[in-house]
Amino acid sequence: MRKSKERATKLSSIKTLSLFSGCGGLDLGIEGGFNVPSLCATACDSEIKEPLAWTYLPKTPFKIAWANDIMESAQKVWRYNFKEGHYELNSVELLLKEGYKFPEAELVIGGFPCQDFSVAGKRQGFSAQRGALYKAMASVLKQVQPKAFIAENVFGLLSIPNALPIIMNAFDEVGYQVEVYPLTATEYGVPQARQRLFFVGINKKMLRKKVNTNYCAPIKTHTTPVPLSYVFSDLEEPETTMDWEQQHYSKAKWYGKGRQGNIEVALSKPGPTIRAEHHGNIEFRRLAQEHGGLYTEELSQGLKERRLTIRECARIQTFPDEFHFVQNTNRPSLISASAAYKVIGNAVPPLLAYRVAYQLASVWNDMF
Repeated sequence: MRKSKERATKLSSIKTLSLFSGCGGLDLGIEGGFNVPSLCATACDSEIKEPLAWTYLPKTPFKIAWANDIMESAQKVWRYNFKEGHYELNSVELLLKEGYKFPEAELVIGGFPCQDFSVAGKRQGFSAQRGALYKAMASVLKQVQPKAFIAENVFGLLSIPNALPIIMNAFDEVGYQVEVYPLTATEYGVPQARQRLFFVGINKKMLRKKVNTNYCAPIKTHTTPVPLSYVFSDLEEPETTMDWEQQHYSKAKWYGKGRQGNIEVALSKPGPTIRAEHHGNIEFRRLAQEHGGLYTEELSQGLKERRLTIRECARIQTFPDEFHFVQNTNRPSLISASAAYKVIGNAVPPLLAYRVAYQLASVWNDMF
């Protein structure tokens, strides 16, 4: 496997507290120190001719010391992949009610649960419990008083009246100057049609100099999206691979044209948004011809109709192959395919998080 390496940002270790951590997509990206397909790391041409290679993204100064979530499967995956740090299997809201003392940290991160704001979800917004978890994050910020925070949420917030001002005001009231960055994942090398909002907040009492709205904005790296044909190019079929995650996929049958998830991915384009709430109907890697499948050459070779594997979804999200969706550290075994799809879909793409963290690290000493 051919690898290259990006230049590291030099700073001493910055203790980081992670809220609503899931399996650790945001955490991995914030820390850095993982591999991505090389064309995801550097801008690519429209015509991909070179074979798949890997680029190592060096560690950032941020180090996750504490994480939490309410999903047991997410906790198991996190603990397997992150060898250091504490993971609290509990809700942030309950911890606050019980008077839990969160550890000191210079940076707090969190993708506060967002399904209630999602365009693809029920759009309940602030009327639902998960829609108010930004308040819990603000309460943790008030207690911990880090120098900065990074929060992530869905693009759908932009279309909900007054949602952004309400959330930003909650962070402002606990002492943070906040900027919001709408990011399109493909513009940062993620091979996925995914749009997200990132909030970057700076502790106003600790800020040494005035900064403009673009100071912490991550720099775009790609004008041409990375296609799935490149990201999948070295993957074997589930029946022949030794990769655990590539062996497993949803066995849900095709059940009708136009139904969610019952489409074939376009290898010439980035992948679809990996959904957490898919109920088994994750998109198809390949459809049979009678269902409208276009990859006739693959079908003629005897390759069968199937949905995306766990590994394919993980690569679309930019999880490295070294990141495993397993439980138990002594005798590892995969969590269920359904649970794996869910934690992958809930995660922030690590590469997208890395771009945000890299920019923040580059200006950290200027601000504090």
